[in-house]
Amino acid sequence: RPSGVSVRCSDERSQGQNRLIARARLADRLEGLVRDRAARLRHDAEKARRTKRGRSRNSKRITVEAKRRRSDIKRGRGRVRGED
Repeated sequence: RPSGVSVRCSDERSQGQNRLIARARLADRLEGLVRDRAARLRHDAEKARRTKRGRSRNSKRITVEAKRRRSDIKRGRGRVRGED
């Protein structure tokens, strides 16, 4: 099978009825697979778009400000140099 999906049905006593039911179930499964694949592609595209997007100007400013404060704290841990 090209799709790799198979369906078996033995609900009815009639072979023809079973084939019709199996064909309908197969169509439902294939449509579900196509829907899932399309949803996955949309999700992946949206995720890639979100990760490529840069930070906003305000969040960048806040981040840089926090780094500057942290740098000042670390600089204060250095050796105390007296005036000799």
